[in-house]
Amino acid sequence: MNWIRVDISEKLRDEAREYRDTMLKTDITKKVRQKLWYWELQRLKYEFKKFLVHTVIEGRRNIIGIDGFDGSRKTSISTELSNPSTIFAIGNVIDRVSLDKPTPQENQMLITQRYENEAMPWEWKTVFLDRSWNNRAFIQKLYGYCSPEQYEEFLETLAPELERFLEEYPNLKIRNFFFEITKAQQIKRLHERKEDPLRDHRYSVTDATAPEKYDLIVEQRDILSKIYHRIWIPFVRVKTVNKEDAMIALLKFLLQDEDYALKSKEIDFTLDKKIIQPTKAELSRVMASKI
Repeated sequence: MNWIRVDISEKLRDEAREYRDTMLKTDITKKVRQKLWYWELQRLKYEFKKFLVHTVIEGRRNIIGIDGFDGSRKTSISTELSNPSTIFAIGNVIDRVSLDKPTPQENQMLITQRYENEAMPWEWKTVFLDRSWNNRAFIQKLYGYCSPEQYEEFLETLAPELERFLEEYPNLKIRNFFFEITKAQQIKRLHERKEDPLRDHRYSVTDATAPEKYDLIVEQRDILSKIYHRIWIPFVRVKTVNKEDAMIALLKFLLQDEDYALKSKEIDFTLDKKIIQPTKAELSRVMASKI
């Protein structure tokens, strides 16, 4: 099957190069430019589109893990930012993956192996993971979906497994985000979800007891932060009080250090530290904790 994969890759790269050349020759109209400038999120989505073109041409893989509190809009944000109809229309270059509860057989394997089998992006592709492998430390541990031994194995193997990913998969970049809200905000949002007839189907068993697990989730987040700090894959906290502000912060973090054709010189990629916290001070706080 490898020859099919290569053919698809080359076809996508040719289409991406053609699209990039079109962007170089035909600037967007002044009216649209003004609209994009006014709406910061729209400008950053356009930048993300340029980055995806670059990803295809360079044959890169991107994994963007989204974890966080129930009610923190993980699904809403990852769905919006991975929608190919609004982000990029060339091929299947962006996707969102949300794996179901593991079967007993799947639960016996390393959780990273399950994601490798079902969610590892091909060259040229960007994948949002709505609940990443970190879910073993959050929902699976706290709700008894995995054994204490499986949880300990996860902590012991997470760093070497991710290092293996980076060694075995060329041009792979991993980012992990943790979406945050206060306990009061969580209670309010989950109550609204339960009472909304258009969304009550999304009110789950875990939602019903989520506020009781809030402090335990914080504890697990800090344990994982230490592991990610050791392997230099950022585990970034994002406050999602306002959905648009959270998406702006996430896109700025993704794009700030990237070098791609037509990258805007007008956009300020400086991070708002009131919303996003990948700072040295945050890492120092976690490393100094007793966990």
